[in-house]
Amino acid sequence: MITKPTFDFLMEVMKDNGLLGSGTTMCELGNQHIRVPGIGYTVAKQYFKSLGFHHASIDMNGLNGAIRLDLSKVLALPGTSDIVTNFGTSEHIPNQPVVFENIHNLCCVGGIMIHAVPLVGNWENHGDYYYTTRFFVNLTSLNGYEIVRIVVIDGEETPGTKLVCASLEKRQDTKFIWDARGLEHTPVGLTTRLYSMVNTPYQNLIYRLKKEGWI
Repeated sequence: MITKPTFDFLMEVMKDNGLLGSGTTMCELGNQHIRVPGIGYTVAKQYFKSLGFHHASIDMNGLNGAIRLDLSKVLALPGTSDIVTNFGTSEHIPNQPVVFENIHNLCCVGGIMIHAVPLVGNWENHGDYYYTTRFFVNLTSLNGYEIVRIVVIDGEETPGTKLVCASLEKRQDTKFIWDARGLEHTPVGLTTRLYSMVNTPYQNLIYRLKKEGWI
């Protein structure tokens, strides 16, 4: 979900780096939705395509035009994206080294990887992984990235919803190097996991029935 704080971060980074114009290529992790006042779209793909972006999204649910791929496995996709976004997706992926390798490989040299993920100590029982600014600083050092901007923001208007927002420029085409320092593994509770297992297929079914005109 892209909310007002993360939307503002994304748009500022794109504007400051000349990536807001037509023809920009974007790859989005997750079938993202937008919840921002004044934006007439709810599906992020529709909004960015309306701006002239060449847009792709990757999500196992395959909805809203998303490519149905498993981000916990190494993807054989070309690194041609000017922007790769990770807005609240990676914390749900069990294989952390691989999901960040995929982000690295999907991004072109000179492109920017933009993350908005839960800060350690926040978003309790939301995902299995939580992040610090140190985590992104370490990845930058090991992989020759350049830090465009790293900040901690309030994700919602409620306590305990802080996010690490990091934008990193890929400066060279090298093999990805992993570093888990600054990453915290805190698995969600059984009740939350069971709810997700039941609710996600249900939501997918309802979407398809509506799309095909059955309901």
